Amino acid sequence: MKNLFLTLTILLGVSTHAITEGKKGVAAKANKALVQEMVKKYSHNFKKSIETYNNERSNMGAIALRIDSETDRKKFLSYITQNNIKVLPKIIQRNGSAKLKVGSHLIKFSVGTLFDGYFYLNNKKVPLSKAGFDSQVKSMKKLLSPSKKFSFLDLIIKSVHAAGYDKRFEATLIGTTIILNSTFEENSWCIMCEDEYLEATKKNFNKVMQDIARRAKSCKDDSDESERETFAYHLEELSLYASAGYDLQEKLNTYFKSYEDSDLTCDSMVEKLFSEDIAKLKRKKGFYVDSIRIKEVNDYNAKVNKDFIVKKCQPYTELRNCLVDKSYTGRTIYNTEREADGKKRIRSSKSLDKTYKSNSIGR
Repeated sequence: MKNLFLTLTILLGVSTHAITEGKKGVAAKANKALVQEMVKKYSHNFKKSIETYNNERSNMGAIALRIDSETDRKKFLSYITQNNIKVLPKIIQRNGSAKLKVGSHLIKFSVGTLFDGYFYLNNKKVPLSKAGFDSQVKSMKKLLSPSKKFSFLDLIIKSVHAAGYDKRFEATLIGTTIILNSTFEENSWCIMCEDEYLEATKKNFNKVMQDIARRAKSCKDDSDESERETFAYHLEELSLYASAGYDLQEKLNTYFKSYEDSDLTCDSMVEKLFSEDIAKLKRKKGFYVDSIRIKEVNDYNAKVNKDFIVKKCQPYTELRNCLVDKSYTGRTIYNTEREADGKKRIRSSKSLDKTYKSNSIGR
């Protein structure tokens, strides 16, 4: 629940400045025309306040000034320093409604909800209390603690706990990329033709890795911060909400017909989809009786297997490391998986592998 304080900081910072002028005198004005005028002004303040926040979300000093309490202001600055937060999540608004994600929390609010003094946190109605930050955070913890969300990992991966934290994150990242891609080939017209299905599935897998490679380059070049954070938010949706998992399963059934395994990691997919391609690169053992020669062939074939997988899957490692370094949401999701395995949180990718690490033993 560490992110609840940050969640509340952002929301109150926006809502306080959005409603201050709009709410003054509304209750006292009985004239309908005056009330409508105040609501119009309130809506304008709502939009303007969010635009101001989005423009300043990398300026922690400006954000801190939105917090009226000096004590809470110091807590906020201490929190972002300790957690190496460089930019806050963007608030997406449309037609008087808004949403954002902070860590694993989805916040939704609108002109009407703020006017009436509440917002939605993970689809649960939460009142905006005047009792102070600490009291509000405690009530939010109490509200959220009883329930556990059914996640994509519960739906797709056979044994969530058997898969290491990095492989769980990898499956989520690949799954998210599959959901977002709209250029896959189906071959739905083909009946009893596994070869065609396999070729289509291989092409679709290559499109997934090309998309990941493109996102990794964009992330490292800082060419589109908005796209990076939007992708991280989609990652979070897939790791938290069952509905996203069902969307993924539907795409797998349609566009990845030749891949029937539930292990949605790059190395597993490469070994199963490209087994014939890899086999053509390997040496034959023949009838060697020399144990040294057999070992040489085995070692060579293991290297062929590993090199083929690394070449295909390296884009994942590049994107993972960049998300950990540059995306608050991406880093939070990765750290959540680490903590589930008893590992410490990290602030950068410095300690992570720079080359793709496969679980394959290289047969």
